[in-house]
Amino acid sequence: MHKVGVATVWIGLLSSMSGLVFGGIDLVNDGEVGIMFALIPVGFAMLLVGTAITQFSGKK
Repeated sequence: MHKVGVATVWIGLLSSMSGLVFGGIDLVNDGEVGIMFALIPVGFAMLLVGTAITQFSGKK
């Protein structure tokens, strides 16, 4: 389970960062919020879940 938690943390981090970068680019170019900003809270939730999984499972 520890590896699943670490993978979830990395996926959450990447989705949050890509949502922030590409959503910001869409905001600057189009002047309105695009769908990419929706990745930010999803990635944050994945970061929290991954951290909880990593902390509650023992590293073996």
